[in-house]
Amino acid sequence: MDDTHTNQPRTRLDRPLWSVDDLATHLGVSHRTVFRWHAERRGPKALRVGCSLRFRPDDVEEWLEKRVEPDQSAQPIASALPTNASSAQDLDDAFWRSA
Repeated sequence: MDDTHTNQPRTRLDRPLWSVDDLATHLGVSHRTVFRWHAERRGPKALRVGCSLRFRPDDVEEWLEKRVEPDQSAQPIASALPTNASSAQDLDDAFWRSA
């Protein structure tokens, strides 16, 4: 057996392309949603193969990473404090109430 390709870097073609139904199942949405996203240019990059849409799993992962929402619980403490505090004691009280 020829092992000349075992040290070759993997290419994007090593992974099978996903159909609309594959993507819909992976994301837990309907195939109609995937088609709508494509028509509105809101979904992951798609390839046309004949009359069908196909998706590279790497492109889907990249698209998903761009949609990760920031952690809302990690807001700076200063933004949780009232801006109308008139004294250090008011700020101190507000700090301990927000903690």
